[in-house]
Amino acid sequence: MLFKTPPIEDDGVSFAGSSEFQVKIDPANRGVRLRRRLDKETNRQKATVHVDGRPVVERPWYTVDYDKTFRDIRWVDSDFEIPAKYTAGKSSIRLKIENAAGAEKPWNEFHYWIFSYPP
Repeated sequence: MLFKTPPIEDDGVSFAGSSEFQVKIDPANRGVRLRRRLDKETNRQKATVHVDGRPVVERPWYTVDYDKTFRDIRWVDSDFEIPAKYTAGKSSIRLKIENAAGAEKPWNEFHYWIFSYPP
């Protein structure tokens, strides 16, 4: 989703380290989707997602260079899919979003939404 500037005002953080939080999910899930609102003024953000201490090794969470594509857009929602092998049978998961080693820019986060896929 893309949002034109300004109608959304939001508070968030930008960091080179990590953030952690716990979320409730459906234990019968077939995977989880994370959605993050980010400020695309900082492009090329890259992070490793950890679920209960295990890194999701299939891919990093990477946001592309939106500036060249959407010049008048400030806020972007970016999705990351967590495979069921990390989430199945669990009623909650602890997420750690860690700015990837060698990332060009700091990670920023303004809001997260969590969706668990039903059986």
